[in-house]
Amino acid sequence: MATRFDYRSLAGQCKTENRFEGGKPSEFGIAIDTNFGKGTAQQLFNLSKTTKQWESGELEQLTSAAKHFYPAHTTLYDQLAGVNRTDTQSVPALGERGDLR
Repeated sequence: MATRFDYRSLAGQCKTENRFEGGKPSEFGIAIDTNFGKGTAQQLFNLSKTTKQWESGELEQLTSAAKHFYPAHTTLYDQLAGVNRTDTQSVPALGERGDLR
């Protein structure tokens, strides 16, 4: 799945929403579009139907960056994935629980 490490598709969610309410994909899609620009949720859905073969070194870099500094992870992901984000909004800050706000 090409979206596994894409920071735009990562967000915290309480156990009730995730386990008993099916993850609320509609609301999550709206939040993605609000935070990253209209159409991003559809773009991620389409991307999720493709495969991205990551090299082990790339995964180590992404893991290390994610552990240390969220903006470093987002920048590195964009570089490794060959993505140009100039056409979307800037990366939002994470909420206290790690969810998008």
